[in-house]
Amino acid sequence: MELNINQFCNVAVTPDDGQRVFNSISPAIQSGQPVVLNFAGVTVFAASFFNRAIGQLLRDHTRAELKKLLVVKNLTADGANVVRQAIDNAEKYYGSEEYRNKQRAVVESIAEGE
Repeated sequence: MELNINQFCNVAVTPDDGQRVFNSISPAIQSGQPVVLNFAGVTVFAASFFNRAIGQLLRDHTRAELKKLLVVKNLTADGANVVRQAIDNAEKYYGSEEYRNKQRAVVESIAEGE
């Protein structure tokens, strides 16, 4: 399966666009089908997009599994750096319940104005 990201967005920045990409690729990844994300024509990137599009995959898959199933092409060097950071962060988040609990506590304290 190959997905052209420019069919979803011209800039890969919003969590909503990232979620749409995730929703499109997750069933294929879950079934073990390789997925190619083609970023041709997309030149602006943000972690919020990649956290949703790719980071969530680490909830159910290891980095090694994703290396076999997910190919990203036509991504700028800056975009590749953002993807790596999103994967690193997601691996920490989904790999440790203690880390998730600490993250939730921080978010809750900010929301409560502490």
